Amino acid sequence: LPGLYTLTLSDERGCSATGSFEVSWSSGTSEAGSRAHLLLFPNPAGATAAIQGELRDGRIPASLKIFDASGKEVRAVAMPGNTGVFYRQFTLEGMAAGTYLLRLCDAEGRVLGEGKLVKR
Repeated sequence: LPGLYTLTLSDERGCSATGSFEVSWSSGTSEAGSRAHLLLFPNPAGATAAIQGELRDGRIPASLKIFDASGKEVRAVAMPGNTGVFYRQFTLEGMAAGTYLLRLCDAEGRVLGEGKLVKR
């Protein structure tokens, strides 16, 4: 995810080193081998986020499932029932700050693609 990051490495003796770096771009959030190319934005997100993508095999997205760090499904978002390119904005209101796994599923529950989204 683009942004400013600080990394601290420590060893068993208590020695540590800290460095800062900037990531200026990312190539997307699709996992290798997924059936969809997904973009989740903005990332990190505030009260709302959006998913945009393209299905490669003609399947129709039915839902976007959002899971917290413990693996619990915290929200499901209905998706527009179209093939090919799709876009859907959704709310993150009421969700705690953290990293979430988002899974795009078809009507049978098969995973079409997944990505990670950070909520501020």
